[in-house]
Amino acid sequence: MLKISLPNIELARFAALSRGEARDKAIRAFNRAGCPQFSYQPLRGALGIVLAAEDPSSFGFAQPEWGIIEKIFANKCGRNKLQRVCNVGKAKALYEFQKDTAISFKHYSISSALTLPNNVRLKFWSDLIAVVDGRPILPFFDLRSKNGLDTERAMQIAMSIQKEVAIAQDADLLNSGVESGIIQVLGSIKSGFVVEAIISPPPRLLTLEEIEEVVLEVWDDVVRVNQEDSGSQKGTGTAGR
Repeated sequence: MLKISLPNIELARFAALSRGEARDKAIRAFNRAGCPQFSYQPLRGALGIVLAAEDPSSFGFAQPEWGIIEKIFANKCGRNKLQRVCNVGKAKALYEFQKDTAISFKHYSISSALTLPNNVRLKFWSDLIAVVDGRPILPFFDLRSKNGLDTERAMQIAMSIQKEVAIAQDADLLNSGVESGIIQVLGSIKSGFVVEAIISPPPRLLTLEEIEEVVLEVWDDVVRVNQEDSGSQKGTGTAGR
């Protein structure tokens, strides 16, 4: 049985490409790349600390100084030097971004998720709300320096999923006027890391029906390409929906 891997960013990247040769080529490139050298999970798990997010259970404790946060990451990343350097570097960029801007963050737990045909749940958000000039934003943190949400179409798909799967399904978020947003941490170890906030959704977002259609299309294409490359010709079970 084929084990299909489709992370959230790849879903948006593949969906942004025309169906056919362009998408198939991107899927095969992703498959060839295999497992990444490291993960940004240490940073994702500590975004609230890095960004000084307000937490009802914090009892007003102040944000730790950077030196303390850096030590936390050193422990979380273990012996993987590249993982430690990238997680610490991007955490520092976000830490300084929060200090230098008027953007504040609050913890907010969201239970909904986009469910793939194999029952894997994907999220295009963290359990944080950003407040930008009084506007509440549900941000997705794109921490990749390359192969991230690097096209307007990919961003549109990610923001659409935020809107329809998270915001529209939560009465508090919907009634508070929360909007979709993306926060990217770009750059490299050599050039340094910089934070870019995309906090204005595109003029048009996809409907829930359009999202479901494009997700099934991408899923079918990923399964088909994997089957072709493995010599299997079994049906995907989702074609025609």
